[in-house]
Amino acid sequence: MFVPYAVSIYTSDITFVGWYLIYAIFTCYTMLAVREDHALYGAVLITLLHLGARFFTLEPSSNWKCEIAAVTLLYFGTHVVGVFNRYLVERAQRETFMETRRLFRHCLKHEREYQNQHRLILSAIPRFIALKMVSDASTNDDCEDKPGSIQSSKKYIHRFNNVSMLYADIKGFTELSTVLSAEQLVKTLNDLFAEFDRNAEKHGCLRIRILGDCYYCVSGLPEASRADHASCCVKMGLSMIETIKETRAHTKKNVDMRIGIHTGAVLTGVLGLRKFQFDIFSTDTVIANNMESSGMAGKCHISKATFDHLSYEYDVEPGTPNQFLVDHGIETYFVKPQSDIEYLSTTEKSSNALNDISTMSLLPLPLTPIMHRHSDFEEVSRRLEISIRNGTHTAIGKNKIQKRTVTFEENRLEVEFRRLHDEFFKTNLAIALFLGLLLIICQFLIRPYNELSVIVYIGAGIYLVFATISLLITLGDRKGNPDWIVQAAKKLNRSQSQRHVVIFSAIFINTFIGSQKISFQYLYLLGLSGAMTCTGMENYSVECINNTLDFISLNSTPTSYPGTICETPQFLELYGLMVLLSCAAFLRFYHLLRLGTLTGITAVFSVMMMFTYRRLFFDWEARISGNSIGNCSDEENVPQMVINLLVMILLALTQFFEGRQNDWTTRMDYLRKIQVQTGLNLLILNIVFQAKREIADMEDLKKQTYMLLMNMLPEHVADHFLNRPPDSDDLYSKSYDQSSVIFASIPGFSKYFQKSEEIDGQGLECLRMLNEIISSIDELLNQERFHCIEKIKTIGATYMACAGLSPEAEIEDSVNNLCSTAHFALALKILVGQFNKRYEQSFAMRIGLAYGGPVIAGVIGSKKPQYDIWGKIVNLSSRMDTTGEEGKIQVEVKVPLQKKGFNFQERGETYVKGFKNKINTYWLTGCSAAAIQYHGKPSVTKKQSMNLAKLVFDVCKKKVDD
Repeated sequence: MFVPYAVSIYTSDITFVGWYLIYAIFTCYTMLAVREDHALYGAVLITLLHLGARFFTLEPSSNWKCEIAAVTLLYFGTHVVGVFNRYLVERAQRETFMETRRLFRHCLKHEREYQNQHRLILSAIPRFIALKMVSDASTNDDCEDKPGSIQSSKKYIHRFNNVSMLYADIKGFTELSTVLSAEQLVKTLNDLFAEFDRNAEKHGCLRIRILGDCYYCVSGLPEASRADHASCCVKMGLSMIETIKETRAHTKKNVDMRIGIHTGAVLTGVLGLRKFQFDIFSTDTVIANNMESSGMAGKCHISKATFDHLSYEYDVEPGTPNQFLVDHGIETYFVKPQSDIEYLSTTEKSSNALNDISTMSLLPLPLTPIMHRHSDFEEVSRRLEISIRNGTHTAIGKNKIQKRTVTFEENRLEVEFRRLHDEFFKTNLAIALFLGLLLIICQFLIRPYNELSVIVYIGAGIYLVFATISLLITLGDRKGNPDWIVQAAKKLNRSQSQRHVVIFSAIFINTFIGSQKISFQYLYLLGLSGAMTCTGMENYSVECINNTLDFISLNSTPTSYPGTICETPQFLELYGLMVLLSCAAFLRFYHLLRLGTLTGITAVFSVMMMFTYRRLFFDWEARISGNSIGNCSDEENVPQMVINLLVMILLALTQFFEGRQNDWTTRMDYLRKIQVQTGLNLLILNIVFQAKREIADMEDLKKQTYMLLMNMLPEHVADHFLNRPPDSDDLYSKSYDQSSVIFASIPGFSKYFQKSEEIDGQGLECLRMLNEIISSIDELLNQERFHCIEKIKTIGATYMACAGLSPEAEIEDSVNNLCSTAHFALALKILVGQFNKRYEQSFAMRIGLAYGGPVIAGVIGSKKPQYDIWGKIVNLSSRMDTTGEEGKIQVEVKVPLQKKGFNFQERGETYVKGFKNKINTYWLTGCSAAAIQYHGKPSVTKKQSMNLAKLVFDVCKKKVDD
């Protein structure tokens, strides 16, 4: 918009509209909302158009080459200031943007971590129990109860009288485990159970547990009034049969599903201190389990109670109940599949239990699905865009920064901010000194020349001294500098006020350089005015000088007084604009001080142009307009002088508002950095969590997540997932050649439970008693002597563990691991005896122990990750338990233990399901004193058990508080 005007009014002087061009160049870089390269192209283009047009239209004069060179240097200086100003501002804005983005990413990471914790908790306990814990956390301190005590768990045992339970078992799995590698087996099971989980979600069922190749779920939790829970379980069972067909076709093995469904009442609770899992208990669960074991492959075996809830939706045929079901009077049926039923329909109604099944991975951030890792960038961008659109990215400073003065409300923050190191100060000072150098060069290029022109050298000397000292101090942190320079540099870096002194000095020197030649020309003319028109020193005034200039202009030729008339006063305006640009070079120059400095510079140069040297500018305008010198009246020239003044004022205001915005931005950036360092992410956390207060520190979140993961997986498996590459989604699986597996059950607990139900109709006290026993066993495993034994899971009143799975235990002799397991079995008998004495009970442990391999270990499921082991030795250990006797430890291996001092009693050959021939088994009766001394002495606990209630309180209470 300036170029056409400049070209149209231009007559004969290259600097006539130079001030317009300088302002246009500067605004191209600082005010236009375009890319940096586009701003550069635009500024260079208007400069070239201006210089090109004037080169071809300029009337040659005695000094025209020097004038073109001087103007070009000033334009170049304007470009330098504009480019560096744009670059440094863009850099600061980009750093602020990236800092803000990092803050959003940091908050998203907090959110992901919190969500992981939330889902990890929900993988162990359902939503309704977690909500109960949250409610308790806000009203009492029950979380401080003794871990594992009856008191700490009593509130989280619930009874539901009308639910349907599905038990499923993979027929032919044992054969499958012998032909597949560890990786193939785990992958097959993971894919199969993942599909089961999806079907459970579709059909309104909640998966309870995976027990080796067994899968069981329940429908109707947490609301027992759901009318279609029986139908949900049947549809789930039929969909599982369809799913296993695909597995059978893929593996070419004869595998099938055997499914049992029963409807009745259940007790729900979370038992134990280690590897705790939500489970269901009741006589009806035993019935459901027997429905599965007495069923037929490829069919859903349902009880009469379930059938009565189906409203005759399915065709059925008589079932095949086992003796247990017959004894309890349970009538059973097989469901006939119907082709017109869409078992895998996604339109099924979901229950509240579906809230427990997350579509996101429950494993920590490195374990999250690829989808989430790839979408974090887009999610951060989306939130940042919303923040910018809503203006919330600036709202953080509303209560922290004063609007008028742009200073912090808190004096402490303001003092700390002023002590910050200005990383741009060296560059800013170098630019200001560069402008001073250009002004000196222009002073040498521009006429007039007289005896007072030597003053330029004085200005150059002052500039060189100041520039040398300034550069030495600003670069004083380098090695080899004198101590006084190093100390001065440190003070300059720490003190904003001292930096302001340097800034004022640089601007003052530039002002002096820009006005020195014409000022001393003023003194020269002052001497002439005294000789020609004035009578005394008291009459030496501006009017006297103007009269002298009129006399010289009207009565003399240009050569009569060589060097007397200032032929280029217009450069004074250009110098003034360049001095104003010296202020723009300093980005972190407090805007109110900047305003005062700009006002002072504008006032000085305005007085010089409008009053002190008014006649010089009148005569210059007369020359370029073609009028005779002295014929331009004041009235004719005032509008042009006003325009010149307005250009300076406009440039000053532009710098002021830009400086104010820079002050606001730098303070906002400082606030964000403080928030990232201290965790006070108030605004952003409100956006992310819709909360009132900040969440816990990230390290605490990671620690809690690790503890939750440690509850589900062994320590070495958890470390495997946490330390693997972020883009890896491989499943965990490993095969062990020699391991010791133990199953320990309380056979009498089932009868005790039934008796308890008959007495109080609930069975709650019985389940609390079981929790006490399991928690005591967990505490026993914490002893250092049992460090090689890993709890796998509990199955009702059965406790399963395995030795030799950890890297440390794997290095040790497998026989030593077997001895630790044998000592553990003997310790269990003592523990139950102590429990009976304390609570006046008569429980007896039935324990089975097997040794050998291979044992395959792996993690199944990403929604509810579960660590488990498979193999013939696992099945054998389970059979050692089920075929054993109460109060005894049955083993199939004798020689290695006997050599270590253990005592045995031979039982003889025993039939074990799943094995063709009978197996010779033994009763482990005890061990020698040497064996106890070597390996069996009780020791201090190696670590404290995690209290689930307290951990949930720690995590969820933060959410309640927020």
